[in-house]
Amino acid sequence: MNGRVRTPALVLHTRAFKEADLIVECLGEKIGRFSVVARGARKSQRRFGGPLELGTRLDVEVIVHPGRDLHGLRHCEVTVPLRAI
Repeated sequence: MNGRVRTPALVLHTRAFKEADLIVECLGEKIGRFSVVARGARKSQRRFGGPLELGTRLDVEVIVHPGRDLHGLRHCEVTVPLRAI
């Protein structure tokens, strides 16, 4: 698979990467389990903000890099918000 892919996804895990970025592990309907870099996600709340929390269901647009384990996150929207327990 190559280029941009839009898919529903579930956030499985996030971790800090570099100074301002996050690595987000997701489970997607079309591409299975994948990891993406959310550039600037730790610095800017406007870009990705709260949607990248564990258990949140999203519609994501992923820039797929063939032959790599880490892809790029272009856009995400919350489809089912995470409710407080």
